[in-house]
Amino acid sequence: MMNTATCKTKDRLAPWLLWAALLLALTPAFPRPAGAEAAGESSCMVRFVPDGDTVLCADGNSVRYIGINAPELGKEGVPDEPFARESREANRALVAEGPLRLVFDAEKTDRYGRRLCYVYNSRGAFVNGAMLEKGMAYVMPVPPNLLRQQELLDLQRKAMQARLGLWGAYKEFPAGPFTANPTSFRFHRPAHYRATKESPVFSTLWEAFQAGYAPCRECCGEWVRSFAPPPAPR
Repeated sequence: MMNTATCKTKDRLAPWLLWAALLLALTPAFPRPAGAEAAGESSCMVRFVPDGDTVLCADGNSVRYIGINAPELGKEGVPDEPFARESREANRALVAEGPLRLVFDAEKTDRYGRRLCYVYNSRGAFVNGAMLEKGMAYVMPVPPNLLRQQELLDLQRKAMQARLGLWGAYKEFPAGPFTANPTSFRFHRPAHYRATKESPVFSTLWEAFQAGYAPCRECCGEWVRSFAPPPAPR
């Protein structure tokens, strides 16, 4: 037979347990914290580093870093974009030792068959973020892989403020204004994109980058000249 004290304790606890259960049911499902796996993990032993935002794994898979873009190396007579070689060297240094941990977001591969990943090196450093932190890449959101978009943008803003890497050589060219597409996270020349009332408008490239938008290569192809270092003195 249950004693009276035990019954009284249960009577006092019951309303609180009911309230706790109700509160839990009404709490919204917030996004998972930075570093949480959205769709699984994998690993990579690096065989080759082609540029600042990609690695080729020993198993033949190519891994493209989510949320960032690095300057392009030249080919077929097209010159390197400014800081392309520095960006590749920075990436090589980050992934030089041991296996990489690959964390997926909502979409695992792109149209070229490359794995889309948040990448961690053998020391646990977040490689995507480190490239932004060094000013060796810029934010390029590509929906639906937006799990760590804000974190990446915060790292870019710090590099911009400190004038690191790309941002240390920045000069404003070409002149604005630029209209942005809030769905694709790209900024455009006004004639190339029909703006809506929801479209942000930026007077400079700097403002557009700081807000987390990336350039449309079709209409803003000259943007790379903004990062060209001054010519060496003769």
